[in-house]
Amino acid sequence: MIGVHNTATNWDQFLITLEAGVYISLFIGLLVGLLLLWFERRLDRRSEQRQYEREVITFQERLRFVFNQPYSTNLAEIIESPPPVNAVGELIAYSPVELWRHHLPKQQQFFKAINEFQQSYSNFTAVANNLLASAHIIRNYNHQLVLQRDFTSAVPATEQEVACDGSNRRRSCGVADTRSKPTPQADPAQAGAM
Repeated sequence: MIGVHNTATNWDQFLITLEAGVYISLFIGLLVGLLLLWFERRLDRRSEQRQYEREVITFQERLRFVFNQPYSTNLAEIIESPPPVNAVGELIAYSPVELWRHHLPKQQQFFKAINEFQQSYSNFTAVANNLLASAHIIRNYNHQLVLQRDFTSAVPATEQEVACDGSNRRRSCGVADTRSKPTPQADPAQAGAM
């Protein structure tokens, strides 16, 4: 045995080197795996960020389109919010604004404006609903006053019995109205709208 004096020592050395190689390989593999995972997540975040930016740009273009539509205000519809405002409210309601706000810190001023719009829109809707309910109560009250005044001032018809209510007043009460010569009354539907 020339050149090999102690075979047990060489075998031990081989096992130690093999064991160290396994540990080093595991460590390097784990390190490379973590590095790849970090790099992949970073790319995913950038891709997600770009997607959110595209969605916000599309959302802003839709808002511009809605606001560029011609609209004229009709005083009879003043209680209702204008169609462009309703369209913007629907756009915001069906868009993931909070998700965009979380992922797009550069657009915070835009999202602050959207938040202010949402608050103003909900306040306006609540006030409009209250006004609409109050207007309905007032119209009903005025309608009852007009009907009460018509019945107390009308002379009963002798030839034809007439049932008068708000829906058939013009059609079936013509006989009673022409015989009794009541004072002219405003139409309740038009009086309530003013």
